[in-house]
Amino acid sequence: MIKPLEFIKLYRDNRKFYYPMIDLEHKRFYMSEDDPVLRIGFDCGAIGKRPYFVELVIEYSEFLTYYISTQGIENYSRKQVLDMLKGAGIYHPLEGEPRPKMYVITDDDGNDFFEIDVRVPDGYDDLYVEGGGSIYSFSNLTDFNKTKK
Repeated sequence: MIKPLEFIKLYRDNRKFYYPMIDLEHKRFYMSEDDPVLRIGFDCGAIGKRPYFVELVIEYSEFLTYYISTQGIENYSRKQVLDMLKGAGIYHPLEGEPRPKMYVITDDDGNDFFEIDVRVPDGYDDLYVEGGGSIYSFSNLTDFNKTKK
């Protein structure tokens, strides 16, 4: 399985092949006392031509947030989007997991994305991410983006 920074490079070199990826892929992340959201880490890859981006954050609870382009699947229901993520092996719900919330958001680049928020239970053993889905530090992405235009 390709690692997230390798995928971001592949995505950037082949943007015309892929649907859009959320603009988080090209941002730099720094810890700030003014930011109520603690960004722990991320993962990303693609389901066919459709990139996904996952971030683990702590706001008032821990959340995994999945972002995936709505392009071509604008009318998908929450179940259809979750089934797509499950089928790709990047979302695996645990027994008793609260129902994920799903929104449509627009990033700073003007692209629309499904945002799926999954609360991570206290004492978790599984981050609902499978298929090599490790959570990588945002500092790795920040360092990577410092070297890119």
